[in-house]
Amino acid sequence: TLESVYEKFNGICKCCNKKLNFEGNPRGNDYPSIDHMIPLSKGGTHTWDNVQLLCRKCNLKKGAKPTFIVSSIIL
Repeated sequence: TLESVYEKFNGICKCCNKKLNFEGNPRGNDYPSIDHMIPLSKGGTHTWDNVQLLCRKCNLKKGAKPTFIVSSIIL
């Protein structure tokens, strides 16, 4: 669940290192979202070791690209 991933990463976006606001607007840029490091569309799995916490802004920038390719673009 989003709550579990939020707790796993202490509420910090793995791309921009921003503290995310779980109580804020779900459509806001600083709201947490679950990201699949290897996207499901690219053969990734919906498993604990393939998810990370991103803010909505970083997740939208990342799109369906693997994390290791876009991390330098987002930061």
